[in-house]
This record gives sequence, structure tokens and C-alpha cells, in this order.
Amino acid sequence: MFDDYQELQRHVLCAQDFEALAQTKLDEALFAYISGGSGQEITLQRNRTAFEQTTIMPNSLEDVSQGHCQWSYQDHTFSAPILLAPVAQQAMVHELGEVASAQAAEAINQGIVLSTLSSYDLETISENSSGWKAFQLYAQPELNDSLDLIQRAKDSGYQAIVITIDTPIQQVSLKAKHLGFQLPTSVPSNLKSYRPVELANLSEKDSYVFQGIMSHALNWQTLEQLITYCQQLELPVWIKGVINPQQALRLKQLGADGLIVSNHGGRALEGIPSSIEVLPQIRQAVGSEMTLLLDSGIRSGQDIFKALAIGADAVLIGRLQLYALAVAGAMGIVHLLKLLTEELQMTMALCGCETLQAISSRQLWETQQCFK
Repeated sequence: MFDDYQELQRHVLCAQDFEALAQTKLDEALFAYISGGSGQEITLQRNRTAFEQTTIMPNSLEDVSQGHCQWSYQDHTFSAPILLAPVAQQAMVHELGEVASAQAAEAINQGIVLSTLSSYDLETISENSSGWKAFQLYAQPELNDSLDLIQRAKDSGYQAIVITIDTPIQQVSLKAKHLGFQLPTSVPSNLKSYRPVELANLSEKDSYVFQGIMSHALNWQTLEQLITYCQQLELPVWIKGVINPQQALRLKQLGADGLIVSNHGGRALEGIPSSIEVLPQIRQAVGSEMTLLLDSGIRSGQDIFKALAIGADAVLIGRLQLYALAVAGAMGIVHLLKLLTEELQMTMALCGCETLQAISSRQLWETQQCFK
């Protein structure tokens, strides 16, 4: 849609511009799927409402002339606390898919978490980009297949493993279903050499959910084995899809290096809290030292500031990534990340925060109801 960066800058002034343009470019059913959530999209709406009800308290007159928004994790320093979230099958919106996304993140010194269900295999992504990358793992029916994926990620230079726990079964939004959307039926590139889930032997008395899908789902025992294997490979492990504070504490005790507070962008269980609502309780449960990231509902740099003030160390961007990719490929994602970074920096400056370490709940107006 845009071949020139200056033209893109003139037309796209905020993330919502990418969303509006993507809607004109993508098939209606595909756009409904990307923009939608689970079921009747109650949780999707709650994600946005929680951010909108969180208000910021400005604090001018502070000297922030030496300010920056760099974020460090282990031995890597990012230009901003923003990572591209693991989003499956990105070739649905752009032919270069995750290759373009990874190259965009590298260009601006931010990171990407590559989905197990990516259009291109993890080795291809690594060959085409040298920036910071983590690999998101959906546990496979066979433990050895999951371990092999982790080993492949290690061999390809990925710097962390992100294990998703919240969507062993998932419901596409009713809106997308009514429009006839169907997920691609081809086997994702990363999984072509592994045995798929087999549900053909279910009896009439068996439940498709319990005896079918959930009989192959990740559980605490298998998760512990995966974490132990990552530790043996000296790979940090983040757990994605954490909403329950008690579960968060148990995951910390199990050896997770970080948690991603997430309701899968409203695509997991319908009717659950927003990520930002539960963030304070999860931060309290795991303590100040554990790495916490957040996704679900972020649409601006101001939202990123709010997440950091409430307790996150960094955030992940999902839907916005696909909108920008659909509109202008890697160039679109670079522009998106720049816009979000500039909005974050502006908010920091007007709140008197010279660095990320200065951001805290003191910069929030304390009357918001969603945290009481």
C-alpha cells in the first residue's frame, strides 16, 4: 500500500491509522479474525476499557533532558520496552510474514517472539535477521517434539523460550465465524516433521474437549520437564498467558525466569479479567525482581506507560503488528514501533520520568475503579 516511508509518515500518525488502513486492505473475514477475540468478545472489550479507565497524573518542571526509554534484559539493551508478540501465520497478511517482522524489530533494536505456528520456520527467521529473538512454544503431543523445538531454537540463536499455557483450546470470535473465516489447514512450517494431534479414536461417549483436546494439553508435570530442559540449555523461560496470581507464584517457584501477563488479546477464555487489571496482584505475588511483561489491549505509547506504571517491565504488541505488516510490510512495523516509542517518551517527559526506572504508580491518578 505504501512504497515510500515519507508517504507512510504523512498518512499514518498513530496506531489506529494502521488499523483503519488494514481494514480496507484485508478480506473482511480475515480482518474480523485479527481484530476479534473469543466468543462474543467480552474480554476483548474489557481489555480496552481497563486501559481507558486508567488515568495518568502529569508532573512538569522536572529536568528530563537526559532521558531515554531503553530497557535491559540480561545482557541485551533494547531501544524501548516493546517486543513483537508471537502471532501465528503472518503470511496471511503479507508474503514475507515473520521474516519482515523480525527484520523490522532488528532495525529499531527491539525484539520479536516467534510463534510456533509461524508461516516460516524458526531457522529461516534466524537466517534472515540477527536481532534479539525468543521462540514461543506450544507444547506438542509428544514431549520429545517439544524438546526438539527448544533445541532447534537454541541452535538457531534464539535467546529465550516463551511457553504459552492459556490456549490449549481456543474459540474463534462468533463474528469471524459468521463471515466464514477458517484458519489455514496446512501444517505450520515448524511442525512438519512432528506427529500431529490425533482425535480420530474418540468414542461416542468421549468428549471432544476433555478426552480429545485436553488429553494432549500441557500440564504442570510436562511444564516442569520443559523448564528443566531449558535450564540445562541455559535458556531463560518466560511463561505466557498468566492471569491468576496464585498460578503466577507457582510458576515462579517452578523456575520460570519471567511471566507474560496476558489473556491472549481476548482470544482465550471468554469473560476473564483484563491483563492490566490483574497485573498489580501478580506483581505483588512474584515480587519486584521477577521479569513481568504484559500484552492484551495496548494501542498506544500511553498504554505502554500505564502498564509500566502498574508493574510491567515491558510489553508485547500483537494485533498492531499485523495491521502494520498488512499495510506496509517491514517498513510499516518499523513506523509503528517508532510511533509507540515516541508516544511513550512524550508521556514519560510530561510525567517527569527521565528513565523507565522512574515510572511507578505515583504517575497514575488513584481514583480508577478497576484496581479497587
